[in-house]
Amino acid sequence: RTAASTSGGLGIVLSCPTGARIGAQPTLHCSEEAARGWVRLGYEVTPQAPSLPASLAPFARPGDGFVPAYVETYETGELRRKVDEALEALSSCRVCPRDCDVDRLADQRAVCRTGRHAQVASATPHFGEEDVLRGSRGSGTIFFSYCNLRCVFCQNFDISWQGNGTELTAVEIARIMLRLQAAGCHNINFVTPEHVVPQVLEAVYEAVRRGLRLPLVYNTSGYDSLHSMELLDGVVDVYMPDLKFADTATARRLVLAPDYPERARAAIRAMHSQVGDLVCDERGVALRGLLVRHLVMPEGLAGTAEVMRFLAEEISTDTYVNVMDQYGPAGKVLELRDRYADVARRASGGSTSAGGRSRCGRCSGCRSGPQLRKDRPLASSGDATVTRPSGGSPSAVSILADPRGGGSRARARRRAAVRSSRLGWRRSGATPTRSRHGRWTCASSSRQ
Repeated sequence: RTAASTSGGLGIVLSCPTGARIGAQPTLHCSEEAARGWVRLGYEVTPQAPSLPASLAPFARPGDGFVPAYVETYETGELRRKVDEALEALSSCRVCPRDCDVDRLADQRAVCRTGRHAQVASATPHFGEEDVLRGSRGSGTIFFSYCNLRCVFCQNFDISWQGNGTELTAVEIARIMLRLQAAGCHNINFVTPEHVVPQVLEAVYEAVRRGLRLPLVYNTSGYDSLHSMELLDGVVDVYMPDLKFADTATARRLVLAPDYPERARAAIRAMHSQVGDLVCDERGVALRGLLVRHLVMPEGLAGTAEVMRFLAEEISTDTYVNVMDQYGPAGKVLELRDRYADVARRASGGSTSAGGRSRCGRCSGCRSGPQLRKDRPLASSGDATVTRPSGGSPSAVSILADPRGGGSRARARRRAAVRSSRLGWRRSGATPTRSRHGRWTCASSSRQ
């Protein structure tokens, strides 16, 4: 039995090929993809009604009657007005706090290196986001190339610095949204959109005309202008900003934006005033509200205590916060280790997620879909165990979440789970390898 019901996963009853039930608790909560995997292994799968975790119950509402905010904005004609105003702002660009004043309508480029049209690096149902976003069918992420920050430790260096991707028109991005909707995604998730807000609004307008009805997630670094926040009011359903730093000197050195703390706090205040605290449906999937990410860094450089104090005192004590512990040196830090010696290592100790899995959603290793991580936190405080069905083949290995707490024994079980799963892969003829993102990858499978 897993404790990952915050993902909105299926409750299923498994029966062995011989007809015997598995273990003392036959009911499992897992994703639809995992359920299909059990079927491929020869089990009979009987869907059960999903249950909402008690921690999310106070913030739940029925999702059947939910209508995204942009529908009314479109019907009143306000969305068209917002698009026109946003595109006009590109002529002397002040879309983000950089205030570059270049004519992007004429395809001039400055800090964000983006002209008239947005550049998209990838678009896919993403299963590496927080449980309240990915649900059982994934979050429909659209990763935009380039960024208005210059994070020297960026885990997504190929996209944000090198600009890998393809330039697309508003209609082409709209078609991507509709394909993600048709694929069953729970939402449309714009990743790093702060420098392409006009292009996003233009694409949303085209998509709504063609039938888009999914909640919109604005997944941002937090370096947004208040004008952009005004334009997005009545369009975005879920805001998911980073709050990276509390100190201006640190922000100047690591993201080349000394005003980042001030700008991010102002943007988060505006976001919360628009959508309030996070609200989920009966499956635990986000419908509307604010979700904040904070990445713990070495030497306490992120100012975590001050960040949490700001959220509690100036935003809301019910703010959904994901405190992430996966920091590792990347990007410019790897090239200039001596210059950035204080961040050229992983953050020591661990951190907890105050509402979901510790996952950044920005790492390039997560963009291809669901992953099987050696330390995957399927439950908010659980650990991974491997169960092998009786009579099954040696390679029939599944990783489930153990609802028991952590500790030294839990860590030992996790290590044993990883060793056992790698053994199962080898027996099946596959070759597990460890990627630079710390994941074990099976050569014969797209799962990591």
